[in-house]
Amino acid sequence: MRRRVTVRRPKMSPDQTRMIDDPRPVLWIGTGTKTGKTVALAQWVVEGVALGERCAWIGPWFKRTRTGFEHVAGAYAATTRAGLTRARENDLSLTFPKTGGHLECFSGDNPDSIFGEGLNRVVIDEAGRQPAGVLAAVLSTVTATRGKVRIAFNLDRGRRHWAVAGLLAARSGSDASHGAMTMQTAASPYVAPEAIALARRTLPDRVFRALYLAEIQDDAAGVFRGISDCVAGDLEKPRPGGVYVLGVDLARTLDWTVAVVIDVDRKAVVGFERFHGLPWVEQRRRIQALAEAYNRAHVVVDATGVGDPNAEELIRAGLNVTPFVFTSASKPRLIEALIVAIEQRHFTFPYLDDLVNELEMFEYELMPSGAVRYAAPDGSGMHDDCVMALALAYHGAFGAVRESHGFLRLAARAMAAREARA
Repeated sequence: MRRRVTVRRPKMSPDQTRMIDDPRPVLWIGTGTKTGKTVALAQWVVEGVALGERCAWIGPWFKRTRTGFEHVAGAYAATTRAGLTRARENDLSLTFPKTGGHLECFSGDNPDSIFGEGLNRVVIDEAGRQPAGVLAAVLSTVTATRGKVRIAFNLDRGRRHWAVAGLLAARSGSDASHGAMTMQTAASPYVAPEAIALARRTLPDRVFRALYLAEIQDDAAGVFRGISDCVAGDLEKPRPGGVYVLGVDLARTLDWTVAVVIDVDRKAVVGFERFHGLPWVEQRRRIQALAEAYNRAHVVVDATGVGDPNAEELIRAGLNVTPFVFTSASKPRLIEALIVAIEQRHFTFPYLDDLVNELEMFEYELMPSGAVRYAAPDGSGMHDDCVMALALAYHGAFGAVRESHGFLRLAARAMAAREARA
């Protein structure tokens, strides 16, 4: 015989309480950052398990799905220690035999795995990072049970994204079974007012409005906007007398080494190489050959960690090298300069699959310190090497090291004159 168990609900904000108690079958929840949505969603599942319901948590990737499981399992830690509940780390599931309640976790990158379950409560967390097919799969699982769905996401996607479009449709009131709500960071108990004020001063306005004011954007509020406007031309061979800058992001095994060449005069990416798993000696040989081919291009190279001795070796080889060390302060400045450059179309680049995909997937995360972390989506298997190489090349061509271009320009012209005489 199944029983209900009393669960004490922690103190929640009015928005969190509404998220838990809203009676409509489907609730679309657009949020700013650090609003406590994950805590509230986990509490909703905790109460469902106590009532003997079958629940599911769906995150965009397995690593992020674990976050929801850990919140729910943490709430049941005492009963698990007492042997009343069973929490399984290997498949991220929790069972409460006394009530018949159960939690199962899924990864949104495989919607087909969700079909076939009869579920009472389903959380689609970070829906903005999940494919549209997840919604159809989830709705199929709650039809027979007349279950409920919570679809939560940060509003850093444009109006055409399926989650944002669903929120707007629900807000219109055309379907009484669908509800909509937004959660602003300003109303969150988890973020201090001074942190919000700092973000307002330092973040691009559209990013602040998406992440903190939970405003729906006409275009995606991802890190880079206007990518398609910058796509033009093809990769090109070096021009006699042309001035070039080569940005290099180094990697040995897990990631890729990427080299991007910018034509300074034409403000265009004209060279691109990407390779993986090569010995350092071979990598340096390729970088040197690329730099020399493009009129002894100025090289701005990642000198973080293992990059430092490689930068030194490139200098010894006679290349004009500016080492760049990635730190918690230098990387955001580098990326933010590239954000502005792409938004204002300061330069162009050919349509290169790896580069464009990385630019589109690149994201930001607010750290507890209030600083912004820029990177490829955590746990997605995506890389950010192309983005970083492009940012280094842009920095070298038009940023803090551009003072050296006067010398480079004279050198390039002298080389062209010698070739003409020959």
